[in-house]
Amino acid sequence: MAQRSIHRLTRPVTTGRYASPAFAPALWLALATSDAVAADALVRQLGLGLGFAMLLVALLTAALLQRNRQMKTNARALHLALAQDDPVLSALPDLVTLKDADGRYQSCNDAFTALLGRQRTDIIGKTDFDLFDTQVARRWRASHRGAIEAGRAIEDESWLSLPDQGFTALLLTTRKPLYDENGQLMGVLSIARDVTELRIAEDRARKQATYQRALLDNFPHLAWMKDADGRYLAVNQAFVDAAGRRDANDIVDKNDLDVWPHDLAEAYRADDRTVMRTRRNKEVEEAVRQGGELVWFETYKAPVISDNGELLGTVGFARDVSERRRMEQAIRDSERRFREFFQRHSAAMLVIDPGSGRIVDVNEAAIAFYGYPRTELVGMRIEQLNTLPPEEVETLRLQASEGERNYFEFRHRLASGEVRDVEVYSSIIEQNGQRVLLSVVHDITERKRSQEVLEREHDLFAAGPVVVLTLSPAGKWPISEVSENCASVLGYRSEELTGGGITGLDLVHPDDRDRVVGEASTYLEQGRNRFEQSLRLRLRDGSHGWFHVFTQVVRNAQQDVEAIRSYLVDQTSIKELEITLADERRRLSYVIEGMGVGTWEWNIQTGETRFNERWAELIGYRLSELQPVSIETWLRAAHPEDLKRSEVELRRHFAGESDQYVFEARMRHKDGHWVWVLDRGRVFEWTEDGRPLWMYGTHQDITERKLAEIKTRENEQRLRAAAVNAYDVLYEWDLASDRLDWFGDVDHLLGYSRGTLSGSSGAWLAYVHPEDREHLRVAADNRATATTPCECEYRIQHADGSYREWQDKAVPVLGADGQPDKWVGVCSDVTLRKEAERRLQLAASVFDNAHEGIIIADRNVRIVDVNAAFIEITGYQRDEALGRNPSFLSAGHHDKGFYGAMWQALQRDGHWRGEVVNRRKDGTEWRESLAITAVTDDSGAVVHYVGMFFDASACEGRRRAQH
Repeated sequence: MAQRSIHRLTRPVTTGRYASPAFAPALWLALATSDAVAADALVRQLGLGLGFAMLLVALLTAALLQRNRQMKTNARALHLALAQDDPVLSALPDLVTLKDADGRYQSCNDAFTALLGRQRTDIIGKTDFDLFDTQVARRWRASHRGAIEAGRAIEDESWLSLPDQGFTALLLTTRKPLYDENGQLMGVLSIARDVTELRIAEDRARKQATYQRALLDNFPHLAWMKDADGRYLAVNQAFVDAAGRRDANDIVDKNDLDVWPHDLAEAYRADDRTVMRTRRNKEVEEAVRQGGELVWFETYKAPVISDNGELLGTVGFARDVSERRRMEQAIRDSERRFREFFQRHSAAMLVIDPGSGRIVDVNEAAIAFYGYPRTELVGMRIEQLNTLPPEEVETLRLQASEGERNYFEFRHRLASGEVRDVEVYSSIIEQNGQRVLLSVVHDITERKRSQEVLEREHDLFAAGPVVVLTLSPAGKWPISEVSENCASVLGYRSEELTGGGITGLDLVHPDDRDRVVGEASTYLEQGRNRFEQSLRLRLRDGSHGWFHVFTQVVRNAQQDVEAIRSYLVDQTSIKELEITLADERRRLSYVIEGMGVGTWEWNIQTGETRFNERWAELIGYRLSELQPVSIETWLRAAHPEDLKRSEVELRRHFAGESDQYVFEARMRHKDGHWVWVLDRGRVFEWTEDGRPLWMYGTHQDITERKLAEIKTRENEQRLRAAAVNAYDVLYEWDLASDRLDWFGDVDHLLGYSRGTLSGSSGAWLAYVHPEDREHLRVAADNRATATTPCECEYRIQHADGSYREWQDKAVPVLGADGQPDKWVGVCSDVTLRKEAERRLQLAASVFDNAHEGIIIADRNVRIVDVNAAFIEITGYQRDEALGRNPSFLSAGHHDKGFYGAMWQALQRDGHWRGEVVNRRKDGTEWRESLAITAVTDDSGAVVHYVGMFFDASACEGRRRAQH
């Protein structure tokens, strides 16, 4: 009852203006005429006018008396409500006070007394100067007088600080003057509400929207949101650029037909309909023509569904995958060229599954060599061809697949049953995304037979050109015995070698020493008693000669090595021929390794240089156009800035500081632009005095990759800039090192000094709420193998001891093995959102459970929602009311003037309160007490109207029944 009294007192008072009876002109006419008839008529006219005027005065007097009685009743109700412990006012958190015209407190509610820590009797009769400091008192006194001078309710926001009570808040205060039945000022009613958290939340919401917009615009790919009708709600700058528009305002509120060509727009609309119909995500690749060029986009679209299952619209992302498609085409072209090379090569080639040993592909030369048809050879296991035991073949195959060894000599059995000696070069390559073993097989049966003949000749002529040395296995292999022909072959006398001054290792060329020792050690560890090696030995005159060494190991009964007997056969001339052949084989292997890339050979001492045709094509030339070629050809084409750095890398390689020369350089194309190449090379031959002689290498076009790297760096810089300026923070977690790096001032966001939260995941977990910590630790452990994005929410401790609610969204960065190497994610502070959600839930509960009927209308006064009480009171269901003007409830008792005054009050004051007569769905009429409030946005524009009503007829009936 007290609450309703306050509503009546605060309702705007409408005063009418009545004109005096219009009889003065008639009286003047009577005084001016002498016509008796006219005078008689005038008397009758005056009588009628006077009667009508008296009737009006009587009606007006009755209305004024009724209004005065109502105002007295309202004033008494207000005083009574404030002076007593009214349960409604006591429950209000707002500060309610009543002052007289001089600013002395007449009454107040419990919230005001609690704030001051005083009894109501200690406040009544006091002024603001008695209760507050001078500054607050002056400000409140000025607002008090301002309301009186304005003659209407006024609002203001100001800070109130009461240090003794520990209270500081931003108050929104409404002050309204009250008048008695004689129009005399009774006092000023004040209602103050704490809006501190509201204003802070509004400010943070504006900032968060700004940050989110900045993050969206700095997202490197196209991003957009649409409503259920296909109209764009938001787009980022990348989308604006792709659409060729000036800014986002040219796209928002438009549909695809307004933005894209018709065919493309229809395809987009069809995708949206599919996503909304199925409520499932959709990924497509589609082509868009931009600036006359066909650009491919990988597009991801998903439905947006509210918590109650309502379909709100769609969201989409798109990224340019034209470069990826070009790279895929390049890979297909490369695979095609490899396939052609593979099938046409004269050497037998086998492609083997390294895990199972199964042959998965063969070339025509392999089919001809082995004699099996392709359908039979493909699918065989390599053990079916190799004469070694299967377990030994498996061990050697694993060595090849792990890169430990790439050269083998085997005996292979053909389809005819014939066994042939072969040498095999094996290496791991990528084929169709799988690691396979490529084995190149050469038939060396004839060469082996020649070696066997040579061995027999060695046995026959051991006393001739064959030198025999007996070595001790200890230390540097001291020489204990030599054959008599040592001087004629090596130039040393026997006593020079057996006297201890020269050991077996002293004779070996320094460049061969490690290899020879390593091979011999391996053979001895394997228990082999006979093996062969090819090496260089120092002769007496200081020169070196090539020798083929047949070694026989002498063991005792316990199988311990007692001596090593080596048979030396001079093969200098043969070795020179082998070197020539090896050079050709090596050159061929480089061509194989460099398929699709340019190759070069460089004599470092003379400057002689050889290029293949592809090397010239990389910079737009035919090789014939560059003839004659030399190292100057490279120097002229290379970027001057790169030559200096290239020289540094070459010197490092020549000095043995790097195993391979690797350098990224720019070369001028024939048409004038610069082409990026990956330059790789290695010195394979050295002069006698240790200087580099021949160097071989490749050029690979990496222009697209370099441009992508530059773009990636630019994007990373933009990402870091966005992260630093965003309300959300980004992070990168490296799984191998457990390194947690943040992009954005996460320490400042949580109130800590810089660097407090960086480091490892363990350091971060220490600040997580204890109840959430185990759950988050389990989620972190799962990320070691997860390959899909993940999302979680947890509480993180602020420096002030409170906890903030965080939302963590992350995606994995997968390595070559398909497992995550690191995680990249974004953490958002959702504390305010969670609080807002809880408040919205509370507001929704109040809305649904209120006993008063509630109508919410849009700015065009069309109903957008009603509550359960509305349905109960009016009899109309929710779907019968939505979209209609509330006037459909009118019973027709009020004229246009009534509604015009209502509309003017809403526009002027933002609210209206009164009684109207409406009609229910069943046709019965009822009198309702109605309050309407206009809801505005920050700019003051009306966005909604909220009407709250109750059945005044029913209330009046209950009151009469009670009396």
